Formats: sequence, C-alpha cells, structure tokens
Amino acid sequence: MGLYKGSRAKKCRKIGMDLSMFGVRPYETKCKHASKPGQPGKRRPSASRFGEQQNAVNAMRNYYYVKGKQFRTYFQKAKKLNGATDENLIKLLESRLDSVVFSMGFALTKRQARQMVSHGQVTVNGKAVSCPGYALVTGDVVAIKESARKHDRVQMSIQLARENRQCEWVECDYEAISGVYKEHPSLDQVPLFDSHMLGMIIVYYSK
Repeated sequence: MGLYKGSRAKKCRKIGMDLSMFGVRPYETKCKHASKPGQPGKRRPSASRFGEQQNAVNAMRNYYYVKGKQFRTYFQKAKKLNGATDENLIKLLESRLDSVVFSMGFALTKRQARQMVSHGQVTVNGKAVSCPGYALVTGDVVAIKESARKHDRVQMSIQLARENRQCEWVECDYEAISGVYKEHPSLDQVPLFDSHMLGMIIVYYSK
C-alpha cells in the first residue's frame, strides 16, 4: 500500500480526527462538510470492532506517513523491545528524522518536514541525511542547511514554533535553526494518540 498524497482534509474526514495536530489551520476550517467523504445521503453501517482497529492503524500510519508493511515492522520491533509496546511504538515513530524536524518546529506540517529531509535540506551531526525514516538517538543534533534557512515556509514555521510550540523531548536554537534530540518522548507527551487507540493497534497486529 503506497502513501496517500491527496487532500489531507479529506483523509482527516474519513478517519474522523485532525491529523495536522500543530498545523496552521485545523481541518474543520478547510472542509465544507463534516461527514465522511463519499456519496452524500448514503447510509453507512456502523464500524465493527475490526473496523475500529483498522481505523486506528490508518490514523497513525497517515499521521507519520508510514506504509503498511513499514508500520508492521515498527510494531514488531516495538514488541521485542523492553517495556510497554505502545510506549516503544511511539518512541520509534517519534525518533524518525521527519518527525523530529516537525517537533522542533522547522516545518509547518509533517508532509513539509518529510519533503525537506528528502530534498537533502536537513543535517544530522553535521552530515546531510535524505531518509525521512532515519532513526535518531538521544544527543543527535539536527540542523537546517544554510541554503534552506531563508525559505518562507521555514521562517514561518519557526515564527509559529516560537509562539505556540515547545516539545519537551527536543531543545531548539531558533537563531541557529538547529536542535538537539534530548530524549525519547513518553506516551503522555504525544496527546494525539491515547492508550485506548494504541491498544486497538496492538490487538490488530497481534492476531
């Protein structure tokens, strides 16, 4: 299953939650309709237990821009690590380079953060990295290349980050446009996904 590259608001309507989290505009202001996409007026049956679990998986996959097979690999790895599977899964996904670039406030959305990494505009410990799924370890220094620092979107995201956002697991220097990945975030620090939703994901992949 490939990555969805269509309307973000349409995907939010289908899943039933805002996947932008720290986006410039909430999806409610972008959508003309509050209902799920599809033929209007058509009766839809209520989701089964399996459907709810699948919806939870799709919500997390679409938020982190991870393919189905890759997401299953993350889950299997989280299951083998010491500690709770849900906590480990969040740590693995939030330690991705594109996720850290977004958490530091260098991008307005995760899609933009992914594009910046893919275009080679991000460095880790002084070396350019173009893989969005590159796994960071505590103490890694992430910075934006000099050539990309004056881009309008980068400057806008930094301005918004200074006003609204400060993730506890990263330490940012917005003058130098760089930051340090201090620690792996806990489940409580990522409020978009609660223990109930992660529990459904665990049941889905444990079958």
